[in-house]
Amino acid sequence: MQNLRLMGELYGMSKREIEKRSVKLLKLFDLYEKRNIKVRGGFSKGGMRQRLILAMAMIADPELYFLDEPTSGLDVISARMIKEIIRAEKKNGKTVFITSHNMADVNELCDRVAIIRRGKLIAIDTPERLKTLSKKHVSVEISFDPMPKEISVSSASRVERKGDKLRIHTDDPDATIKELVRYAEEKGLRIVSLKTFTPSLEDVFVELVGGKDERD
Repeated sequence: MQNLRLMGELYGMSKREIEKRSVKLLKLFDLYEKRNIKVRGGFSKGGMRQRLILAMAMIADPELYFLDEPTSGLDVISARMIKEIIRAEKKNGKTVFITSHNMADVNELCDRVAIIRRGKLIAIDTPERLKTLSKKHVSVEISFDPMPKEISVSSASRVERKGDKLRIHTDDPDATIKELVRYAEEKGLRIVSLKTFTPSLEDVFVELVGGKDERD
């Protein structure tokens, strides 16, 4: 509670508003029962302290957040809590700027991603559009009921059977999915499942940043 009060005072907030926001944030981050415990010695170095730091950043209800590795080194529950709060702040119209090497979190939380290599911006776009920069192939996995013995997909580079599913490798997933839907309608088949497998954001990051010479 003292940490939040200090931050509120630094922001010039009134005592009434500080108390109101402090209680709300401590409850939000599941720290209210710990409000009178000293952080040093009483808080775990990972999850609890990280939650408190984010609560301190939120005390003045800012319009813009800069968060550096907000889920780094956290337990699953704390990481999930912080991600849920970040999503809620975004939904409330706040701008959240995150720096992170955790590509899974970036893919999950960010609407727009910038990749920096040796201090220079080398790519910026939505996560899904950045994935198209990868040289790895896209594939579509589908399961029909009943399952046809053979299928020909004109937009595919390769079709392989994976148990009760078909994995279709393609450079144009949109055309392939539309072709599969038409095929199901023509043959009177029911689509049980349909998934698109694209290169991950981590694949793109490694291809753009990793293993390149300093002079590139």
